[in-house]
Amino acid sequence: MVRFLTGQVIAAYRRPLSGRRISGVEPVARASWADPNRSAARDDGWLLTPGVILHLRGQSMVYVNVDVWLPKAGTTEYALVSQVSVNF
Repeated sequence: MVRFLTGQVIAAYRRPLSGRRISGVEPVARASWADPNRSAARDDGWLLTPGVILHLRGQSMVYVNVDVWLPKAGTTEYALVSQVSVNF
């Protein structure tokens, strides 16, 4: 049987803006740690995700994040992630 352990912390702060198209900006940061197989050695690592969310008028949002994977063994990996959430 495989056992895993994980945890994460998220911090965010939304700052309202009085712009015509952008109603707020929200810096976000997430730190996650995971050990996907407690029986295997050195397979754990950290995922750090800093980013920003732009809140548009009408509850739509644009997300931009950078994922940084820091494994205990292996090389650091990076990813640029963007997402749009449209509400109408």
